[in-house]
Amino acid sequence: MFALLLNRTTSRRLPVRLPLMMGCLLLVGLGSGCGDRRGIDEADAGTKSSGGRTATGTGGRGIGGNTSTGTGGAGTSGSGGTTGTGGTAGGGGVTATGGATATGGGGATATGGAAATGGGGATATGGAAATGGRGGATATGGATATGGRGGATATGGATATGGAAATGGTSATGGATGTGGAAVKPATLTATVTSHDYGSIETGVASGTFAFTITNTGGAASGTLALANDNATEVTVTNQCTGTLAAGASCMISATIRPTAGGARSGTLTISATPGGSVPLIVAATGVYRLTVAVTGTGTVTSTPTGIACGATCSALFLGGATTLQAAPTNGAGYRFAGWTGGGCSGISRTCIVDLAAPTTVTATFAAVPQNLIFVTSAKYLTNLGSAAAYDAKCNTVATAAGINDVAGTAYVAYVSSTASLATTRLGSAARGWVRMDGRPFADTQTSLFSSNQVFNTVLFDENGFYSPTNDTTVLTGSRADGTLVATGTCSEWTSTAGTLVMGSRSDGPINWGGNITGSCSAQSLLCMGKTKSFATSPIATTGRKVWVSSADFVIGSGTPDAQCQGDRPAGVTTAVALLSTTTRAASALLSATMNYVRPDGTLVGTGAQIATGTSLESGIWQMADGTYITALNNIWTGSPSPSSVGTAATTCMNWTDTTSTTPTFGTPASVRSDWWASNAGSSCAFTSARLFCVQTAP
Repeated sequence: MFALLLNRTTSRRLPVRLPLMMGCLLLVGLGSGCGDRRGIDEADAGTKSSGGRTATGTGGRGIGGNTSTGTGGAGTSGSGGTTGTGGTAGGGGVTATGGATATGGGGATATGGAAATGGGGATATGGAAATGGRGGATATGGATATGGRGGATATGGATATGGAAATGGTSATGGATGTGGAAVKPATLTATVTSHDYGSIETGVASGTFAFTITNTGGAASGTLALANDNATEVTVTNQCTGTLAAGASCMISATIRPTAGGARSGTLTISATPGGSVPLIVAATGVYRLTVAVTGTGTVTSTPTGIACGATCSALFLGGATTLQAAPTNGAGYRFAGWTGGGCSGISRTCIVDLAAPTTVTATFAAVPQNLIFVTSAKYLTNLGSAAAYDAKCNTVATAAGINDVAGTAYVAYVSSTASLATTRLGSAARGWVRMDGRPFADTQTSLFSSNQVFNTVLFDENGFYSPTNDTTVLTGSRADGTLVATGTCSEWTSTAGTLVMGSRSDGPINWGGNITGSCSAQSLLCMGKTKSFATSPIATTGRKVWVSSADFVIGSGTPDAQCQGDRPAGVTTAVALLSTTTRAASALLSATMNYVRPDGTLVGTGAQIATGTSLESGIWQMADGTYITALNNIWTGSPSPSSVGTAATTCMNWTDTTSTTPTFGTPASVRSDWWASNAGSSCAFTSARLFCVQTAP
C-alpha cells in the first residue's frame, strides 16, 4: 500500500533525486534491494533496468529510473526511463497492470494486456490501444482510440479518431458517431434517372419540363452542391439542389430544351459536390421545323412525309430537309391549281418540294376556271388501244386523278380522230373557250381555232402543271390542226404499233399544235380538251413594243429587210426594223433588255433579254401586222445561230444583199422552243419563200 501511495504522489513529476531515494527506501522495506547508480546490473529473470541502478525483488515495480525485478511476467518494459520485469511497466505517472504497457506523458492507464500512451490522458482496457493527445482517448475491448484535442472513445473493436465515438467495429472520424460494426459511408450523390429524351420539339419552342431527382445515398452530408450546364443556349434549368445535401436527402433539378435547329440536340447538366462526387444528367431532343400551308380557293394539300392534309390553313412538324407538298383541286368544283408562293416554291406544278431549314409558310392558290381546260397527259399511250373513244377514257382518267374533271368523270375528249370519230365531232358544237393549266388562254371558238389558226398560247403543260423544254413535245392525233382526219396517220385506226402516225406538238402554235408532224406508231402523250363549258376567251393584253411576222416574203435583192418591216407595221407603230443579224451587229442590239415585246393581239412574247437568248419564249411570234395568224409554216430569215451573236457573210447572205450563198440561217414562227430562231440552215439565199420577224424600235 505504501508503495502504491508513493506512486500516486510521484505522478506529478517530482524532482528526480527525491523520488529515487524514496523509491529505494521503500523497495528495501519491502524486501527488495536498491541498485548501484554507477552502472547497469543484471536483474532476475533476464530483466534490464536503465538509469544506472538495479533493484531485485519479487513482484516488484520500477519507478523513476530504478529497476525492479520480480516474478510477475516476462520482460515487459516501460518508458520514462523505467523497465519492469513481470510484465507491467510505468513511467511518469503511468499505471500498467496485468501484462499491460503504459507510456506516460500526461498520465496513461493500461489494464489487462492493453497499451496506453498518454499525453492528455489515455485509458486502454482489455487488449485495446489508446493514444491520448490533448483530449484523452479511451479504448475498450480490442478497440483503438486516438484522441487529438477532442477526446475519442472506441469500444468493441472500433476505431475512433479526433473526438469521435465509435462502437461495435465501426469507424468514426471528426466528431462523427458510428454504431453497429459497419463503416460510415461517405456522402454520395446519385440520380434515379440520368437522361431524358423529350422527343420531337419544334425549333424555337420550349419543351415541357422534366425533373431529375438527386439523392445523397451516403451516411454523411455532402459538400456544397454546384451545377454546370454545357448548353445554356438551348437548355434552361430550375435548380433546387443548392447548399449541402444531408445524408439520405433528395433535391430536384428541372430542365426544358428549346432547339435552335433541326435534328439531334442535347445538353449535359453536371451536379457535383466534395464530398459527394458528380452525376451527369443528359437531356436530348430532336429539333423539328413547323411547315404551315395556307390554302386559297377550293382544293387540298397533302405532304410526304405525312403531316399536312388540309383544305384550309394547317401545319405540321417535320425534320429538316426535303418535304414534298402535293396540291389537288376537287373534281366537280371547277377549280385548277394556280400556283405556290413561299418556301422556295413557285409555278403551277402541283408538286412543291420545300427544303426545310427554318419555320416556313407556303400558300397554295386554287383558281376558279369558267373555261374548259386543255392539257397533255404526263403518261404515254400506245397506238393500238382500238378506238378514239379509248383515248377519251384515258384523258378522263388522268383528269380525275388530277382533280380537274367533272363529278361524272366525262368532261374531256382526246384530240384524236379516226374514220369513225372526228375529234371535232366529239367536242360538241357548244364547247367554247380553252385555257391551259396556268390559266393563259389557248383559244376562243372552234371556228377561230380550226379555221383561222387563232392560237393565243401553246398547250405546254400536263395535268399536273408540269412542263420541261427537254421533255418530248409530241402528242398523237391522227388529225390536222384544222380538225380534219389524216387517215394514213392513225396507225391502222388505232389498232397497230406499226405504220405512220400524225402528231401535234405541245410547244407549237398555229399549224403544228394539232397535227402536221409525221412519225412512227410509237407511244405518245395525249392532247386532252374540255368539252362541257362555253365561255368567251380572249388574249391577255400586255403593254409593250410590238413584234410580228411580215405579211409577205422577203426576197434577197428586192430591197432592204428594214424597209419591208417599216412598210408593214401594225397601227400605232411609227418605227420598225427587221429583227435579224448582220456581220457587224447582233439582232439583240435592236432590243431593249427590260422592255416587254408583245404580238399585235397583246400576248406577251418575252422581254428583250429573254428574246435575246434565243431560247424558250412566253408565246410565239406567229401573228402578222394586221392581226391575222399565220396559215403556213414559213421560214424566217435570221442570219445567226442566236439573236445575241453576229452572223457571217454566208449566214447573212452578205448582209442580205447576195443570193449566191448556200448557208443562210432561218427560224420558224410556230414554235416557242429554241428552234424559233435557228431551226434551219443550208437553204439557198436565192430562196423566195421566207419572211421576216419585225420589231418596233420606237413608239
